[in-house]
Formats: sequence, structure tokens, C-alpha cells
Amino acid sequence: MNLKEVLIMSASMLDLASVNDALETIDADNEQTILIENEQVKKLFNLAIVSFKEICFRYLPIIAEHTLESSNKTILTSSLEDFVKIVRVKKDDKITSYKYKNGVISLDEDGFYTVEYIKNPIINSMLEDLSILNDFGPDILMFGICAYYTIGMGLYDEFEYYHNEYISRCESAKKLANCDLPARSWL
Repeated sequence: MNLKEVLIMSASMLDLASVNDALETIDADNEQTILIENEQVKKLFNLAIVSFKEICFRYLPIIAEHTLESSNKTILTSSLEDFVKIVRVKKDDKITSYKYKNGVISLDEDGFYTVEYIKNPIINSMLEDLSILNDFGPDILMFGICAYYTIGMGLYDEFEYYHNEYISRCESAKKLANCDLPARSWL
């Protein structure tokens, strides 16, 4: 599912027919023009970015890993794509100690290290794939967009509904993401 589809779902939930019509026509050739010309589409797009970042930072972080060679017992985090925070550092598949300060990972010795880190979620286009949400459904993002939209419009009753659904679904997704199911066995 891509962001355009989630925005269409959000516009439908919010009963924004003209926005929905504009979103239906978006393709790679006219996306930027529609974003410039249609304030409502631009607003929903920006709210989607805010909601997506919130989901990824608070509930479902995007974990990446990159293997790098240290130089002078250090690795610069600037060599990690969209770096936010270190999760762990491993050498030879074993967790190793490190110190982090001002974009520099200090290590005990030189060598090849695998750095697991949280990535900054970046959305550049409405046609972008949101595969990270596949396991949890696009409705999480849709409810976040609707919650932010309704509070911004002063629709407090609607906000309360959308916000409660958004938080509930985010919390459920977080629990599912952190859940380790026991292995099945024969009795």
C-alpha cells in the first residue's frame, strides 16, 4: 500500500470529497503540481508525515543495520543512512561495548562492526510504499491523519474518537511487534 491510498482512505473518513477526487488523479507526473495547488491535499500529506514519524519513533521503530570498518577505533554515524539512535553494536555476531558522543562511536579495537540503529522515517512522495505498516494495517496511519486533522479544525468530538482509535491501534501494534510467540510442539 502506498501513501496515496492511505490519504484517500483518510479523506473518505473525513468526508472530504473534493480532496478525495484530487487524490484519485495523482500520479508521478502531476503530484508536485497538485501539492502546490491544493491546500487540503498538502495539509493531509503533511499530517501523514507527522503521523508516520510518530508511529515510527514511538511505536514501531525502523531498525537498520550496516557493517562498517572502524578507523582509529571509531565509526562516524554520518556514514549511516538516516541515523537517529544506536540500538547495538556487534563484532563477529557478538554484542560489543561502545561509547557514543557527537556522532562518533568509540570502540575498543579496530575491525569490522555491525551497527544496528533506528532510522529516521522519510516520506518524499504520496506514491511511496509504506510496507513497514503492512503487518499492522494502514488504518493506524489513517486514524493518525484523521486525529491531527480534526484537532486542527477544532472538531473535538471527532478528534476524541480518531485519537483513541489511533493510540489504541498503535499500542496494539507495538505489543504485537514485541511479542515472541512460543515455539509449537507436539503433545
